[in-house]
This record gives sequence, C-alpha cells and structure tokens, in this order.
Amino acid sequence: MPAAPALHASTPARLFSVASLALAALVSEQAYAAPLKFKRQSSAPASITLVTNLAFNRNPGGLINQVTVLQQRYGTPAGDSSSGSSDSAPQPPMPAIADAQFYGSVTVGSPAQSFRVLFDTGSSDFWIPSSDCADAPCAAHSQFVSLSSSSFVSTGRSVSTQYGAASTIGTTATDTVVVGPLTLPQCPFVLATSEPDASSKSTAFDGILGLAPSVSSPLSASVFALHLSRGGAEASLDIGAPDSAHFTGELSYTPRTSTTQWKVALDRVRIGDTTLAAASTPAVLDSGITLIGVPPATSDAIHASLKSIPFAGGMHIVPCTGGPDVVLAVAGRTFTLHNEDYVMPYGFGYCVSLFVSLEAPGGAWVLGDAVMRRVYTVFDGAQSRVGFADAV
Repeated sequence: MPAAPALHASTPARLFSVASLALAALVSEQAYAAPLKFKRQSSAPASITLVTNLAFNRNPGGLINQVTVLQQRYGTPAGDSSSGSSDSAPQPPMPAIADAQFYGSVTVGSPAQSFRVLFDTGSSDFWIPSSDCADAPCAAHSQFVSLSSSSFVSTGRSVSTQYGAASTIGTTATDTVVVGPLTLPQCPFVLATSEPDASSKSTAFDGILGLAPSVSSPLSASVFALHLSRGGAEASLDIGAPDSAHFTGELSYTPRTSTTQWKVALDRVRIGDTTLAAASTPAVLDSGITLIGVPPATSDAIHASLKSIPFAGGMHIVPCTGGPDVVLAVAGRTFTLHNEDYVMPYGFGYCVSLFVSLEAPGGAWVLGDAVMRRVYTVFDGAQSRVGFADAV
C-alpha cells in the first residue's frame, strides 16, 4: 500500500478525504502521538467471540463492495469493471451492502457503551456512530452518547473516510476502550457524525476497529490471533497469546515486512501443477475482506483452470465443485485451500470465485478471510512477526 499522504493542520471545519491509513495517521498525530498503553484485566489469554454473519454467505452482493475496498486500499482491480451479465449465468439481485463475515463487541466510555465492530487487520481506522448523527445508517446502529461518558475527551478534528461504497464523516476524540481483557485509557477514535450512503444501513456491525500496525491501533503492538470459522461454527479474536484449542500442530512464524501493514513474504503458491507465486512474493493479511487479491496474470491462470465466466469488477463465476486445491506455502509450511474455501454460492447452480484480479504495488497478494478461515493466523506486534497453523 502506498504511504499515507502528509497531513497538515487546518481549521476544524475543514474535511480531509483520506484513505484508511491516512485517517489513522491523523488520529494518532493529533490525538495520541505515543504508542497506546493498556491495562490487562487478567494475565491469562482471552478470546472475544466473533459473530459469523451467515447472511453474507447467502448473497454475493457484499463481495461487489469488497472489490471497491480492495481498490481503495491496495490498487486497481483489473478486469471487467462494468456491471455486465452473462447469458450462461443468470443475475440474482445484487444489493449494495457494505458488510463483512465476522464481527465482535467492544465497549467505549465510562460507564461502558457496547458496540459491534469489524476487527480489521487491513486498516487502522477505529470509528463508531455518534448520537449526533441523524442519518438513517447511524440510526440503525448503536450510537455513542459522549455526554454520558465521564472519560470522553473531544480532540476536535473533522475527518472523512471511505469504506467501499460507504463514506463516513466525523470528529476525533479519545475515551476508555475495553477490548476483551484489555482496557485502553485515552484511546483515539472517530465519532461518525454523518453516514450519507444508504447502503451502510444494512451492515451487521456498528463500526470498524482497525488492527493494522499503527500507534493509534488498540491491539497492533500486542499479540492477537484470528480463529475464523467455516460453515457457521464459532469464531474468535484471541488476545494475549494464541489459543491452542483453535489450531493443530505447531505455529510457524515469519517476519512482518512492513511497518504499516501485516505483510509477509510467501514461499510459493500453486494450483494443481501450475505455480502461481514464487518465493518472496509479498502478501498482506486483511481480515476486513473475504476476497483473495492476486496479480492480473495470476488471476488469468486461476480462472482459466476453473473454466470461469467473467463477471463484474474483475470477479468470475465458476462451478461450485470440482476445482483443484490451491497450496500456499509460507513460514516454511504448506496450507491447502480446497474448492469450497475459495468460492461462495452465487445462485442458479453457480459460485463466485473469491480470487480477484488486483494490480497492487510490487505484485502483492491480499489474503482475506477466505484464507484465514483455513489458516489460524497470529499477529505478533511485539516481535513484528506473523504466525500460521492449520485451523480447527
């Protein structure tokens, strides 16, 4: 991901149109320039239960929005960007929803107010709706009442950001935030005062808590792991240490290769007998996205082997069964994605391929939930490394 653009002081009324990391840079620069300090409620590892949004799996509309998120974060998705159709694959309704598969709860304020958030390793944003927001998407979700919190401090900067098709305008603030066993006093976040895009009304979560490396990100300097489920089983965010009940075998670690992303170097990737990625190919772990972003030539090779039908936004319609395994090697280990791991039901007997053509800097891959459902992933900010094991 390109570095965030430089930000300059301005009057409170001025709005900054920034991408994910730029928003986080603004929050950390203006509200909390030092790394966050936290208090542990317990010395033992703890887990936050993540809700699996089964509605996401029943309708591929959310994937269309996620292609836009990929474009905003990492580059330009290649391929057909029209809304076209195929005679061979009839078109079910495609609602414009900006949603995700997994989310959990945190509290903000004193006394605590609870919010459902998307735990997003692909951004450093942390925002929740404000009670001052009168837009329909805000009213459909929990809203933070700042006057009810004795620890709330407004830091008075106006910002705007974009998540897929949905935009958010708000003001920066700090307050006490509790994430599982961690209590974070004076944690910076953004109070959304406007969510004008109507598609945000249907999201299952209230806000986003970014976990990408940043001084403003609540967990990025500690150890946390994602255990994402398949088929509606329980999922969790494990905090403080990996949970051995959520993986099999030993964890294998590889260095994080970026100061602003959870980026690692892949050893190789192949589908059948075809090599898709050679040693040292960069890959970003992004839990805010279900898709797998790959370079255009790689996408062509994958979808040729899957006998796909081109669809919209660089996506492809594929058969739901019979696809070859994709073997991903990282940290000296190999992990296998089966056919059911990289497709999502579309309708009329077809599936949507979760591989998307993406022109990212350095030919980077983006590994979303489709990979992390199969691979237990540990984000170790203390030692700047990422661990992998087979998920259970």
